[in-house]
Amino acid sequence: MDQTWRSQQLASQVSRLKSPLVYCVWGWMKELVYSVKVVTRDALLDRILDATESIRNSQRKLQQATRAVHNRAAACVAAGGGIFEIQL
Repeated sequence: MDQTWRSQQLASQVSRLKSPLVYCVWGWMKELVYSVKVVTRDALLDRILDATESIRNSQRKLQQATRAVHNRAAACVAAGGGIFEIQL
């Protein structure tokens, strides 16, 4: 596999982590994966797959997270980019 292509793919994936919603889901996933001590690689992989499935099946919570990000963005725009947390 071409090294340049792999680097570009990695850069693309890292840039997606800048999204507030992805950051929220990543935190949620870490919480699920590490809610119990993981001592083997296989156990970690199982926890990751279970967390992924749990998140995928939690449409209501995903919608709430999406709405929260949208509300924060709208409040930021309304405040002209200034302090907006008190309006939430």
